[in-house]
Amino acid sequence: VEEIEKLKQEKDTLLEEKGGLEIQCQKLGEEASYAKELASAAAVELRNLAEEVTRLTYHNARLNTDLTAAKEETFCRNSCCQQDILSYGHCELDNGIESDECPKGLNDVLIEELKNELAVRCQREASLESALSQKGQREAELQKKIEEAKHREKDLEHELANMWVLFAKMKQAGLVSEELTFDGMNTGIILQQSVKDYVIPSNGIKSNQDGKINVVGEQKLLKELYECYETEKKKCKELESFVSRLK
Repeated sequence: VEEIEKLKQEKDTLLEEKGGLEIQCQKLGEEASYAKELASAAAVELRNLAEEVTRLTYHNARLNTDLTAAKEETFCRNSCCQQDILSYGHCELDNGIESDECPKGLNDVLIEELKNELAVRCQREASLESALSQKGQREAELQKKIEEAKHREKDLEHELANMWVLFAKMKQAGLVSEELTFDGMNTGIILQQSVKDYVIPSNGIKSNQDGKINVVGEQKLLKELYECYETEKKKCKELESFVSRLK
């Protein structure tokens, strides 16, 4: 009789554990869906940022070329004006010009040209400075977006770590075969390398309606999440490289 009572108690305990595992399985599915949505959104954002950085790189090169050409053009014009003034002074001394009307008229023309040249140069420099200022603001915005992308990457890494912790607990509970590997590596080794400091908020495994454990589905979900994390990490590094070249 006592043995029957113990068996009944064990049966009740197992039923409670089964119910808890089903609830935890549902939570795990929700967390995995959220992580996949985060990975998809981060991929789109990083692709847009990479395109924007490329466009700004070409625009920056064009602005630098225009600025250099403007400086060279201004220098050439100033040199020509100075040569004209010196030539006129030499001619005046050689010919002994005594009239003040010609020098005054020529000086007025030269002064007017210099004023116009100075005004054009100031306008062009102002426009270039404005463009460079806008470029700096855009770089700051891109840097901010990169930081946000890094935070999203950390969130994905945390989600992946939680998945591995859960997988390890399933394995310790005997719900997963000891020989089951992920991408050719033992799960225990991967767990030690990637999730030393992470704590999973909830425990759970996924089960079918008949109570059997869907191990294949969980392994596939882990693999997809890991691939999303690696992709986002790679794209984030590429974006940082683009911004470094832009600076």
